[in-house]
Amino acid sequence: MKYWIILLSIAASLPVHSQKKVVPVTFSEIAGITLPEGSKQDARGLIVASARVLLEYESKKNNSTIGETEVLVLPAKNKSGFTLDSLFAKLHNAGWQINPLEYDNKYAWLKKENLQVLSYFSFNKNSTDVYFGKAYASSDITSTEINSQYDEKSDVLHLNERFTFSITNWDDGWISIIDEDKVVVKKNQIKVFIYFPLQYDDKAISSGRDYFWDHFIARQFRVLSKQYRDGGEVMAAFQPPYIEGSAIDSKSGEACFLGFYITSDAGFMYPTLVIAPDESSLHRQFPNAADKYHSDIPGMRNYNKFAIGKKDLTGTWTGGTSAAMNYYNAYSGNYLGMNAVVGSDEFHFNTDDTYSSVH
Repeated sequence: MKYWIILLSIAASLPVHSQKKVVPVTFSEIAGITLPEGSKQDARGLIVASARVLLEYESKKNNSTIGETEVLVLPAKNKSGFTLDSLFAKLHNAGWQINPLEYDNKYAWLKKENLQVLSYFSFNKNSTDVYFGKAYASSDITSTEINSQYDEKSDVLHLNERFTFSITNWDDGWISIIDEDKVVVKKNQIKVFIYFPLQYDDKAISSGRDYFWDHFIARQFRVLSKQYRDGGEVMAAFQPPYIEGSAIDSKSGEACFLGFYITSDAGFMYPTLVIAPDESSLHRQFPNAADKYHSDIPGMRNYNKFAIGKKDLTGTWTGGTSAAMNYYNAYSGNYLGMNAVVGSDEFHFNTDDTYSSVH
């Protein structure tokens, strides 16, 4: 399917000539709560698209995407007395379960029955900005649960019950299978576990490559040996994020050899584990397993792909991106303004084989 993304560029100093889509409101349609007197809804396309992109940047960490988005501008708390506590109280009274993000309290996940909403709050001098975005295809794991998703069986989604296809047969002989808490990729006697990303905390950062191995791998396997292939490098910054060792598979009771590699990006770790019958088999299949810059293990995460069926398409699919550039005078250092670019697309696939889209 091909589609166009229309990019809109706006300078910070550009005047706004029309406010027809900024209207007074007394009620949030998404959250179902009353709003303080003087509240407004901003329904301008660019503003709503920007808010959706902001929310989706955070929601992607939770394996979800943002659909319908509501942008509300409330009076400043020094004028209305309306605070974050006031807002949370209204949400609680409306039946929402509120889960603020531990690492950024401007965001909170709201849950009620089968609904999930990502909210954003910004209390400024002259106004209070509130965004509500409906979240879809979420893993139902909040930020406070991310680090325990491998400990609690009840938190695991049975993904293969949600989608039409749970197996992909690749031309090169690998087979991808959706498992309960990971994707398993198999070829002959070798298996690769593609684990879900985990958010780094201070403990994980200080432990580095050992964190996931010690907290998760060692619980799933009876580890007999743990060794590194650092090539004599003593500085941690230059050591590959790789660990290997012999083990016993706790489920099958069979002996195996493990090769573990963990990459990281934007505050998240991406763990990948290879399970082979023995050490020589692992290194024949992955000769560069321990290479810091050219390991062939992280590339296995590309096998986390599956076909989608007709019923999988039904619903709302959104995407977007944004970028901004600030300008300063090279001689005086004075701020000269900003250019911003926002791209957004949204598809609504219906059960009657029709769809609509907005770009």
